[in-house]
Amino acid sequence: MFDLIMKNAAVATESGLVRATLGIEDGRVSAWLAPDAAAQARETVDCGGKYLLPGMVDMHFHCRVPGRSDREDFDTATMSAAKGGVTTIIEMPIAKPSPHDAQTLRNRIAYAEPLAVVDYGFYAAGATRDSAKAAELAEAGAMGFKIFLHAQPKGREDEFHDLCAVGSAELYESLRANAGTGLITCVHAEDDGLIRARTAQFGKGEKNTYLQQMETRPPEAEELAILTAGLAASLAGARLHICHISSENGIRALRYLKNSGGDVTGESCPPYLWLDADLMRVFGSYAKVNPPIRDGRHKTALLSALQDGTLDAISSDHAPFLPAEKEVADFLLAPSGMPGVEFFGPSVIDRVLRGELSLAQAVHFTAASPARLLGLYGKKGTLEVGADADMVLVDPDRDMQADISRSFSKSSKSLYPYHSKIFRGRIDKTFLRGKVVYGDGSILVDRGYGCFLPGAGAPKH
Repeated sequence: MFDLIMKNAAVATESGLVRATLGIEDGRVSAWLAPDAAAQARETVDCGGKYLLPGMVDMHFHCRVPGRSDREDFDTATMSAAKGGVTTIIEMPIAKPSPHDAQTLRNRIAYAEPLAVVDYGFYAAGATRDSAKAAELAEAGAMGFKIFLHAQPKGREDEFHDLCAVGSAELYESLRANAGTGLITCVHAEDDGLIRARTAQFGKGEKNTYLQQMETRPPEAEELAILTAGLAASLAGARLHICHISSENGIRALRYLKNSGGDVTGESCPPYLWLDADLMRVFGSYAKVNPPIRDGRHKTALLSALQDGTLDAISSDHAPFLPAEKEVADFLLAPSGMPGVEFFGPSVIDRVLRGELSLAQAVHFTAASPARLLGLYGKKGTLEVGADADMVLVDPDRDMQADISRSFSKSSKSLYPYHSKIFRGRIDKTFLRGKVVYGDGSILVDRGYGCFLPGAGAPKH
């Protein structure tokens, strides 16, 4: 007898849709049966032909705690993730302090344990330039590393401890130190020198708008940084992952590195793929992200890069900030980020139903490929037999209207760019290890149901 049967589902795989009934035991997929198969189970969900997708693996996520629990915490962040069809988050290492050594990383893991409602992993600070320290972080459970290519922001040195590699020497040495772990190093790829030179042209004041942001962070800054990081990683023998690619220039650089044989992958995010740069004119700094949201030419290039396989993943880059932080007169001084994970799954599903992506591609970019990059595939990112029964049940015939007043995020009032937006399709339920985490607008598990996922460098128990 099964614990759970998902009866008569249209199961989405990387190869396409398969009509089937899934049997679940002990939190894992244990059998694929015919759609109308008669089987005994303690619980049966009749999917009625609705889409059943693997739970999404969000490999670029910011919660920023310990430190800024007024913006978000691991309960509210992971509740938002569950609503958005995300069953695994990998948290970036900006925190107070950043996870720059093994004990600090273990402290952060312990902090999340009683709060998370979906499964979670952590990146570690990636600019240690110390191979022994990198190995200790990997052994402590780091899923990978993160590097920024700018100096530590003033007043936030503890949050960015060992996160910043300024110049090619620091970048190369950091990548070489990380290479021995076999884990990926994620890089925020914007050239700091070019950005600082452009920013110096503008004074502080109310005159600065999103137009100045686009001038200070041109697509050339992204292209130059990706090429620099790619060459440094190749020389260091490191696995490189480029975060939130936003431009045609960035795609050109990623494609060049891949064609040159580099061990490099890249992601983009819904704001760059599907939101319009005019949102910044309408919503101001509420729609500010770094790199900036760009115009149609760049979006066309990004969508083509999904189709031809240049891009490897779509992630949310969930980054919560409060309205009081966003509402500043000088656009250049406003913080960068949007807390959009609960609209991550809906935005991808919407594009499937509009014909811009296939379901197979949606599974690949949001679940299977991120899981492979992180060493989680087989457990996560798929509904093959033996995988965790992380599932998203989607009704393709019902639309969803975004209502930020019903958001779980502490920074929900900063979600104005999504408010009242109509998404085609609706997430009915999100399952984690065979249990309904989200359904009917509510979280249906206790805090702490989510489990920590150690990286490939951690000891196997």
